[in-house]
Amino acid sequence: MNNREERVYKETRLRNLERKFSKMINHTDLVDECNDLKYEIDNLKKELNC
Repeated sequence: MNNREERVYKETRLRNLERKFSKMINHTDLVDECNDLKYEIDNLKKELNC
């Protein structure tokens, strides 16, 4: 995978995770899962320099 393909993959992954996070954040019983997702989202943003 070249740099461009990798970046597109990460951007797509980031959008999907953010979408999933926004749906899960409203459920109080999923706090741990939301924290894990948020951590992964933050790491992807750092990699992409968003």
